[in-house]
Amino acid sequence: MINEFKSKKTISTIGILVGVLLFTGFLTRSNVNVAQAQTIDQSMIAQLQAQINLLQLQLQALLGGSAAMPNFVSNLTLGSRGIEVQNLQRFLNRDADTRVAIVGAGSVGAETQYFGSLTRSAVMRFQTKYAAQVLMPLGLTNATGFWGASSRTMANSILALLPPTPVPPPPTPPPTGALLLRVSLADTDTSLKAIPRNVTSANFGNFNLVAENGDVAISSIEVSRSGLGSRNDFESVWLTLDGQRITDDRSILSNDRATFSFSSPLVVARGSHRLAIMGSLASNVSSSQFNTLGIASISASTNISGTLPVFGPQTVTSAQLASEVTLTSQGSNQSIRVGTNSAEIGRFRLSVNSASDRAVVIERIRFENDGRLRNMEESLENVRLTASGSSVSSTATISDENDTILFDLGANGLRVGDGQSLSFVVLADVQSAEVNDTINLSLERASEIEGREEGTNTGIRVLGVDAASNSTNPASNVELATYSLLTGQVNLSVNNSSSKSVAQGSNDVVLLDGILRVDSPVRVDGFRVRLGSQTLVGANTVASINALTNNVTLKISGISVQSASSLTNASGGATSETIATGATGDYLDFRSNFILESGSHPVLVEADMSLSATSGSKIQLQMFSSDIQSPRYTGTGNNVPSSELTGTALGSLTTILSPVVTLNRNDGLGSESIVGGARDEVLMRFTMNANSSSQTRVSSMTVRKDSGTSMSASDVTNVRLFVDGNQKGSAVDLSNGAFTSLNFDIPASGQVQAELRADIGTVSSGQTLAIQIVSVDAFDALGSNATVNTSNGSAISTSNSLQSATFTVGTSGQFQLTIDGNTPREDIIVADGGGVWYPIATYRLSAQDEDLKLTDLYLVNATSSTDVTDITTSADARIQTLGLFDENGVLKGSRTLTSGAVHFDLGTTENSSGQGAIRVPRNGTSRLTVKVRLNNITTARDTGALIRLALDTTRGTGNSGVEVQSISSGSDLGATSIVASRDASGVMRATSTASDYFAIRKTKPALSNVAQAGSETNLISTNNVAVLRFNVSASSNEDVLWKGIKFDLRGRFGGNALDRTTTGSAASSTPSNNLGFSTSASSGNLTNFRLYEQNGAEVRNQNYAIHVDWDATNGNGEVAVVMNDLQEEIVSAGTSKTYELRADISGVSQSGDFVNITVDAEANNKRTGSYLVRGTDPEEVDGSADGEMSMTANTATTPYVFLWADNSGSPHSSANDTSTEATRDWTNDRFLKMGSISWNKSSTF
Repeated sequence: MINEFKSKKTISTIGILVGVLLFTGFLTRSNVNVAQAQTIDQSMIAQLQAQINLLQLQLQALLGGSAAMPNFVSNLTLGSRGIEVQNLQRFLNRDADTRVAIVGAGSVGAETQYFGSLTRSAVMRFQTKYAAQVLMPLGLTNATGFWGASSRTMANSILALLPPTPVPPPPTPPPTGALLLRVSLADTDTSLKAIPRNVTSANFGNFNLVAENGDVAISSIEVSRSGLGSRNDFESVWLTLDGQRITDDRSILSNDRATFSFSSPLVVARGSHRLAIMGSLASNVSSSQFNTLGIASISASTNISGTLPVFGPQTVTSAQLASEVTLTSQGSNQSIRVGTNSAEIGRFRLSVNSASDRAVVIERIRFENDGRLRNMEESLENVRLTASGSSVSSTATISDENDTILFDLGANGLRVGDGQSLSFVVLADVQSAEVNDTINLSLERASEIEGREEGTNTGIRVLGVDAASNSTNPASNVELATYSLLTGQVNLSVNNSSSKSVAQGSNDVVLLDGILRVDSPVRVDGFRVRLGSQTLVGANTVASINALTNNVTLKISGISVQSASSLTNASGGATSETIATGATGDYLDFRSNFILESGSHPVLVEADMSLSATSGSKIQLQMFSSDIQSPRYTGTGNNVPSSELTGTALGSLTTILSPVVTLNRNDGLGSESIVGGARDEVLMRFTMNANSSSQTRVSSMTVRKDSGTSMSASDVTNVRLFVDGNQKGSAVDLSNGAFTSLNFDIPASGQVQAELRADIGTVSSGQTLAIQIVSVDAFDALGSNATVNTSNGSAISTSNSLQSATFTVGTSGQFQLTIDGNTPREDIIVADGGGVWYPIATYRLSAQDEDLKLTDLYLVNATSSTDVTDITTSADARIQTLGLFDENGVLKGSRTLTSGAVHFDLGTTENSSGQGAIRVPRNGTSRLTVKVRLNNITTARDTGALIRLALDTTRGTGNSGVEVQSISSGSDLGATSIVASRDASGVMRATSTASDYFAIRKTKPALSNVAQAGSETNLISTNNVAVLRFNVSASSNEDVLWKGIKFDLRGRFGGNALDRTTTGSAASSTPSNNLGFSTSASSGNLTNFRLYEQNGAEVRNQNYAIHVDWDATNGNGEVAVVMNDLQEEIVSAGTSKTYELRADISGVSQSGDFVNITVDAEANNKRTGSYLVRGTDPEEVDGSADGEMSMTANTATTPYVFLWADNSGSPHSSANDTSTEATRDWTNDRFLKMGSISWNKSSTF
């Protein structure tokens, strides 16, 4: 009390002393401005008052200086209260950029202890100004308004740089050029200004206020009226500064003055500002009233420069009426739940009626809240005004002092056209409130809507229609709808109630996880937390519960409120009594007085579990809203009604367990075979599963050989343990299989995958091997030993071990080579000079019991149905290179074919990216493909050579055609371990591994179907109609030449099938109309066949013959088109030609009549027996060794459908007689790839 008294006395003494000095100074001043319309005494008094105001500001600065203001230490947000909030406002008011308010609450000298929307806006400006230090380190780009750690750090660093503010000496009159306030008229047009006599808001003058060399504090402004009019011409006047209203309305008194005094000084920041005098004319004012308003005097903290009074333009009331703006209340009374964003708190319509047909610009609207809500700054956020769905004022100025909300519509205002109506909605985020709070916005008077008429800039008149449809002119007390705030609720809910298990001795175990939502800030005296019904601990007494846990702590929003040492018996009985659960059961009492701000608060109850807790004990906690102790609203101190306390939070059922690890074998191995000498062999895979008590660490493990197996433990070495793919501990030998210092963790309720690998020694004869895990040491995070069980639920031991599969250890593995199911199929391959690798054969390699590698492969070209004794050398000169490729396409070796044979010596070194041995994984497969590059063909002697690869059963290990090596031992496999080129009886045969046949030619054709179009599928009786269209194409290497093609046909005419023919031949130049096919009843005919090119020209100018015959065996007709002697068709290399078979059709008379024409690859279909493959060309064309190329429709002598040449003859000849070997480049359709070439025509009647 003594110190406090001294402090107050010192301040008073300073105030009196400075006041006396100031007064003396002013008595001796010689520069009193005689131009002021005041007496000397009045001037002195006004100046003295201004100096007193300055002294008050200096004293405030002294008290708020860096020496007196402590560092900021607390988080502050909207709704916070206390001395630190007041210090924050003082700090922010030091900087014009962050000033809380210009006038009123929060302004300089009027700082409060409440953190409202003005303080939040100032904090946001501070954060934006120092964004690099405050926002960017947190990854933020926009200010938040929350006074947190980064904001406090920046503010404290600023305070540290400020020197202590000394006690100011008594002020002396400022010298010339010091702090000064200049006052002058801002209106450049001072001519007579007509004001409509009915305006409720009009501008009567604009004035410049220029604060030089610093901020100026104004304590009062006096407005003066002059002119032939009367003070009674005005309803009221008010002031705006830089467009912001800074005063309430004032009436002009009998002395023609209106004085605006500021309870807290109006601080005018350094620089230039615009002060406006606004006024509302009286309802009964008449026309031709002359009035001028001006500034009579200003009481400020410094000298005033300028002639006072200074008046605005002279005005005269005119008979012309101002544009009328009618505010009509809309909407209906409704309720809003606290926490609602973008809630409607007001709705109205503005309508414009202008006698001069002009639009109106609305600049500002201010409402007063006539409802019960008294702390709008705290309760409402993001208040904004929208018009027809669009925002017109994104921010609002709320004054709890005046219970008002001011909407500034911007520098340009909001334009509303004559005759137009706009609907407005006031929106806000409702953050908090108390019981029975309401919002009822009201337009108290017409002047609360400021605006101007577009074009004239004269004022407007405001009328009102309230929610009860009562009209006022001018507007007065126009109330909008009433909004009741459903608030004050305190709700408790669960956040996470999942059951869980923890270990004995676990700390900070969350027993309850809830959410406490508070609509309005409340103060509470503590909480009670009760036992849930599933709690089961020993004898289930109060004493057993107390022994189970330690340090039970309640946390609200992450902050520890209090710890409860023991459970309280709700009935007051002894601790030996059985526990009571539920809403009235035994409880933990957390007594602590604290404030819960509006919003959601995480609620946690944590505890430490006793090390001696019995495994299997269960505890469950529960919170009831009724157990919140003495909740009351911070704003009013009223108790929160019980009806507003809702909800419960049921905690997790927490079970205390001792640690257990369970081992389960999961390798799926049964009776397995391995090979002696194998390295890195997987002997067992198993999982290790920890129960849910806690994380468990495995420190050691012991493995031994099953005594029932014959392999020696000393022959099993380099035994290693891998966990999730990583080796743990050091390798051991099975003869001493103790793993130590493993130190790997298994998460609670988690699992790891483990495997044991080892190197197996060589054996001279078959042995057996199995291993066992006989012990595992593990402990939990608190050091308690874990029980380790096998899958049967019993503890692991020598008599209850985890047993591996039993392995048969052999002397070597087995290798097999077979032709693969996806090996390439027979084809013509084009001799292109080595430009293409052609695949010939794909082989499947298999390894059993160990990893193997193929080191040598022996192949021969066996082109007959006999075995490798029939080796051909005809293709040797045509083959440039044979290449061996692995399944990844890597070339492993390349060789040439010599005397019909090739040896791929791959070596013993593996190389994944180049040539080398091919690995075959144990009990797996690999594939290899043999490909060929071809030399060019220059003569007919070179064409037609065949290649068909097979294993050479005269070479390799045991004449198997291969040599294979064991990867583990490095030794070659013996003949009995290689299964390759054996038939079903086990005899070595090349044909069991032979590829398909491939013919080597200079080019090759391709025949394909051309689809029918539109009506071409319809069968009608007509002549010279297309019955089939097909393409012949040539490879890009050489032209394709052809002389003949055969077609098969079937049909039905008049309901009868074609079944006979007029057999014979006819030259196309003299066609016979009856040469063709008919039905038994001769009711339908298919005759007069011709072959055309697609361009409409007949092939070879009709130099071809037509042969027809009936194939009684297959029940179809045959038509052969054969070029005449020395005639052939040419399809240029890389191109194609389209051909069309035409015929005459008659006798189509019934629905279902049809004709079907096809081209079938008959040579390929008849590739067995004597037609397998012909060795020389003229004979393979016609079946006779006479050198004649004939092609008839007789299937007995013509097993083919297409006669063609690859243009390799030297020279090539199209003559029918090709007995000279050099000209024999003709062949048939054997090996050709033909798609489905078929047309079908059918009739519909």
